[in-house]
Amino acid sequence: MADEADEADGSYTKRRKDQMMFKQIQPKEPFTVANQIQRTLLSGWINILLLCCPAGIVLGVVVGPSLPTFFVNYAAVIPLYWLGDFAMTEIGLRTGELGADPTLHLGVALAVFLATTVLLYFCVDYVVNSIDTLTSKSGLSTTFVGVILLPILNCDFTPVISAICDEMNATMDYTVGKSIQTALLVTPLTVLLAWWLGIEGVTLVFDGFEVVSLFATVLLLNLIISEGKSNWAMGVLLLADWALVAIAAFFVV
Repeated sequence: MADEADEADGSYTKRRKDQMMFKQIQPKEPFTVANQIQRTLLSGWINILLLCCPAGIVLGVVVGPSLPTFFVNYAAVIPLYWLGDFAMTEIGLRTGELGADPTLHLGVALAVFLATTVLLYFCVDYVVNSIDTLTSKSGLSTTFVGVILLPILNCDFTPVISAICDEMNATMDYTVGKSIQTALLVTPLTVLLAWWLGIEGVTLVFDGFEVVSLFATVLLLNLIISEGKSNWAMGVLLLADWALVAIAAFFVV
């Protein structure tokens, strides 16, 4: 009876561990401050642009909206997104479903994610506040800035890395899923939030250029993914579609 009770307790404990959101998965290397800083800052070559982060915040506070403020903070946002995505991946490794060992300890990963979120708030705010200065001094249209320049900041490297690793199903699921989430959740929620805050001009009213561009892109993507397979030529088609939209936004709109 005692053996059966111990076996039952062991099975229950195992089920509880399997049901936990975060499992006790730790990096193979012991925790040291130097090691964690190295793993964080050397997680990608693009982190060299983190030097723009303090410079951009100083420009935003001292100079205010200007071309240097826009471009320096623009450069700072890219590695911050990368670092935040890296921290989220490290946190996600604790679920035990990604099949890889983490390199950061959980507390460090959470701290990095929170820090990048706060810094992103300031840098993105300075970028957005400098858009009017950029369009007035450079001659770029607000459509080009909103459709081409700003989305580059939100470029996610996760599907790119997955594609390099020949995990095309994960790449397509992630990319298409994120696009659907943006179209059906983020955009309407942003409009509702703007109405609640009394911010004018944030609507779901699209002009002809935006409607045609969106329709053509969705149609092209549907034709590509409907076959359930892809190759380099389809990737070139998508890049060509993006280039055509960029050229039209720059010269026509």
